[in-house]
Amino acid sequence: MEQSNSTNFFWQCTSYGQIPSSQTFDFSGDGYLDHEEITAIFDGAVALGVVKDVDHDYAKKTASEVFSILGLNDDSKINKEQLIKGRSSTIVPTIRTSCNTIKTNIESNHRICFKLILAALIPLMIGIFTITTTVIQHKISVQQRQQDKQESNLFREQSERHADNLQKETILVK
Repeated sequence: MEQSNSTNFFWQCTSYGQIPSSQTFDFSGDGYLDHEEITAIFDGAVALGVVKDVDHDYAKKTASEVFSILGLNDDSKINKEQLIKGRSSTIVPTIRTSCNTIKTNIESNHRICFKLILAALIPLMIGIFTITTTVIQHKISVQQRQQDKQESNLFREQSERHADNLQKETILVK
């Protein structure tokens, strides 16, 4: 039976180091994991943010999937041997497949990011060129305006002196 990422989480939780002691997941303390206890594990995964964007009955469905993988019905209980058997037989290859899929997705995401960066590079360069050109033109226009003011002031002073000289000549001539 094909497994979902949800059940992979369960098997990964039970595959690191030794099989968890009964105190880890066995809330009833009877040495077995029942449907309710496995449901609680997946509820914990949602609460911790390991699994996101799931519907309200996610934990129950996924717990049922674990029981189905082990060939048990929902009223059964899982003992340590069944957990070891389920983890080692069909689960490990599925986890490897999931890890390879994740690796491929990450590589694909890197390619997409690279393409986006390349696509954004040309407009970014045009934007930088435009801003640089605008700043340089602004500096040039400020310098030109100051030069125009100086020339205008000089011309006005010359005009006033010329007008004064003409007025003096007119008065002296009369």
